[in-house]
Amino acid sequence: MLVKILGILDIFAGIILWLSILFPVPAILLGILGVYVLAKGLIFIGFGLDILSAMDIIAGIAIIITATISMPIILISIISIYLIGKGAISIL
Repeated sequence: MLVKILGILDIFAGIILWLSILFPVPAILLGILGVYVLAKGLIFIGFGLDILSAMDIIAGIAIIITATISMPIILISIISIYLIGKGAISIL
């Protein structure tokens, strides 16, 4: 059940990040989502060195940076697709 909730939150984070390309999204929302993804990566990397947790850490840092400065659209798109895909697989 926890995995499904985390998957839904990953999809939400990916969609909001994707929408930040097209529409202005409040920086506080991006910051919160970035901290969530970063914290989840740090927690799960403690259970064992997992490449997906390391990618979550990188994605969380990138989302936090996106909240403060402009990032390239391709990087935002890649991170969004990663989060949405990972969330979709978690729900299945």
